[in-house]
Amino acid sequence: MRQYYQGTTISFRTTEGVPVQGFIDSLKRDSLFLTYYQTRMKPTFAGTFTLDTTGRFKDSYHVSNIGYLPSRQKGRNILTDGAVIMIGGVVYLGVNAINTAREKEPWLGTNNLPRVLTGLAVIAAGWLAHRTWERHKELRIGRKFKLVVL
Repeated sequence: MRQYYQGTTISFRTTEGVPVQGFIDSLKRDSLFLTYYQTRMKPTFAGTFTLDTTGRFKDSYHVSNIGYLPSRQKGRNILTDGAVIMIGGVVYLGVNAINTAREKEPWLGTNNLPRVLTGLAVIAAGWLAHRTWERHKELRIGRKFKLVVL
């Protein structure tokens, strides 16, 4: 359970999927009043760039417009991320391609086809693990999670 109050920073996505991040100015009834800063890289006199605030904007959102809140991510695991699994599958297919070319056999021949399918299955498993990890980064407000203004 996470609590937001006046003076804290909040980040969320609206029900339309627009990302919002800002400081909470006030909470009144069922509305959230935010101040957010627009920052850009500005050139300096020395020819380099520095991050500078170019604008300060106030905005308000109704509580029903908040669609997704970021979840508190637990420690990232190499196996749950899936990137290492996908890289392993690609490396396996690359080594397999080099070996079959060295032995002058067809890469999609009957002897090598199970190895190619195994590499593709590993890549697919890594992609699936990565997509599953991405879905757990946000909490969708709705059936399972509720947003309550106290």
